[in-house]
Amino acid sequence: MTLYKPSLFLKRLAVFHSGSAVYDQHFHNGVNIIRGSNGSGKSTITDFIFYVLGGDFHTWKPEAAICDSVIAEVEINGTTVTLKRDVSNSPRQPMHIFWGPFETANKSASDGWNAFPFQRTQNKESFSQALFRALEFPEVRVDDGSNITMHQILRLLYIDQMSPVETLMKVETFDQSLTRETIGALLFGAYDDSIYSDEISLREKQKEIEDVSYQWKNTVALLRETQQEIDKEALERQIEQTEMALSRVVSNLQEYSNKSDKALHDEDIKRELENIRNELYKHKQQLTTLHDRSNHELYEIEDSQQFIESLKKRLAAINDANITRKVLGELPLTHCPHCLAPLQESVSENLCLLCKQDISGDPAGSQAMRMRQELAHQIKESEVLLAEKSKKHHETALEIPIIKAKVEAAQTKYDETSQRVKTRRDSVIDSLLERKGSLQRELEYLHMQSKAIGILQELKSRKSLLTSQTAELESKIKMKRETQGSQLNTALAKIGEYALTLLRDDLPREDFFKNAINVSIDFSKNSFSVDGRNTFSASSVTYLKNCIRYAIMFTSLDFDFLRYPRIIICDNMEDKGMEQVRSQNFQKLIVAKSKAFETQHQIIFTTSMIDPSLNNTPLCVGPEYSVDHKALNLPAIKRRTS
Repeated sequence: MTLYKPSLFLKRLAVFHSGSAVYDQHFHNGVNIIRGSNGSGKSTITDFIFYVLGGDFHTWKPEAAICDSVIAEVEINGTTVTLKRDVSNSPRQPMHIFWGPFETANKSASDGWNAFPFQRTQNKESFSQALFRALEFPEVRVDDGSNITMHQILRLLYIDQMSPVETLMKVETFDQSLTRETIGALLFGAYDDSIYSDEISLREKQKEIEDVSYQWKNTVALLRETQQEIDKEALERQIEQTEMALSRVVSNLQEYSNKSDKALHDEDIKRELENIRNELYKHKQQLTTLHDRSNHELYEIEDSQQFIESLKKRLAAINDANITRKVLGELPLTHCPHCLAPLQESVSENLCLLCKQDISGDPAGSQAMRMRQELAHQIKESEVLLAEKSKKHHETALEIPIIKAKVEAAQTKYDETSQRVKTRRDSVIDSLLERKGSLQRELEYLHMQSKAIGILQELKSRKSLLTSQTAELESKIKMKRETQGSQLNTALAKIGEYALTLLRDDLPREDFFKNAINVSIDFSKNSFSVDGRNTFSASSVTYLKNCIRYAIMFTSLDFDFLRYPRIIICDNMEDKGMEQVRSQNFQKLIVAKSKAFETQHQIIFTTSMIDPSLNNTPLCVGPEYSVDHKALNLPAIKRRTS
């Protein structure tokens, strides 16, 4: 059968009390029926499924609350993974993940298990991030800053009994319409994570344009207020004229200095030169240190970049190897590649034809998934360190020109002092020195104005570039949204088609269903309707809700662009007083639809009114439960411990 990604299938569920299993059943692809009378614990099992897959659940029934933990073997995108969570009355419990099958995981107390918190921290990923990566989900952040989690995804996969029957998704406290809309867009394939990145970039660039405009406006106002020149060409002419005037003063000063016959004492010259030399040496040492530090930091940055690139190549290689392994695994192997002798058939399909090792649960795939998780985490940590190194190198680079300027100034001063013979200054030399200082200050002031004008031009160029980039991002976002809208409309049309088929195949209990034309869903209001109406008898609303939710799952089997994980868990098949015959008719419709699909999927539903033609068939999971024989085998535990 065809496997669409993402896919999430439950293969085994075990609930433990005091170290012993009080529930342990295997599940399969297709339809899984948990049956039993009311009060026999069917809902408790579906609550455990919701919880172990990542749901935030803590309002346990008394029998469930005394259990210790729940473990599930699941198949994620074709790879076997084992999940474990401790049962607690406190919300937001962590999850332990073992990248391999249940039997191997259950033999290991800690080795191979990875612990993940419910909520991400600065140094630790959440289990939702780990499972999203395994499912190949994008990381989704809502505009309010919160992240979509496995709990939020499961709200559309699990039809529970406690939520009001007229609600589309599982109800929770402090629910937000924006969160529900994002979940719908994600699972219906109408969410493009690159749009989120583009929108963040767009907002950042729009904010930067505002900042650049504000800086440009304030800089112009300040220059005009202080009567400074803002015309670059006029300022350059002033600088040129001032430099020429300074050059003439320096020339005259040199001429008068050479003519003076009153030399300073040699000791005074030596002392001045020594002071200048010491200053020059100090600045050169600082410059050398900075260059060495910069080169070392640059080497570390390049080393980190190469390391990250090697990790990314290893990650890509694992993905390629996994694909190659699956392709080669489909080729028949009839002879030993070493001695060319014919191979004997294995006694079990779970044993390797060549080496006779156990290959159940796809251990290689689980190992590859674990390695992908570890490499992704290493890449993330390395990129954070690289950013810190780059920032440090940038700070060093900013220091270099400052110290370099000090070296040049000290060197110039040293050269001038060494080359000239100092004299006792007469009034002409003193006047020239004063003029020289005045011109130097004026030139320095003009250069400062030049820098201000340079900043203005840089701001103008930056604004022009940002405006161009903003327009490009807006165009990309528009095109992506059009593609999203097209896929969403395709999905909604198919959902409506499947839902209407199920409604029309209902028993003659609601005439409105027989002639229905349009089914609609509204994530923002958490509601649904048929031809604009959602007020029917409680049992008919329940039937309508089930039709829509199953229609969503069936649609995911037709289109690979949906991110719905091809699983549905239903715990209200005959809720709100539905007749037995009506519930059994719906059960047969679901089973028939399921068998018609070539795409791998999983349906898990509970019923106290199982259709006789489905009872005691391979579709059923576990025995038929009753008040005396409940799903959780707690009485057996009590007898053993008494």
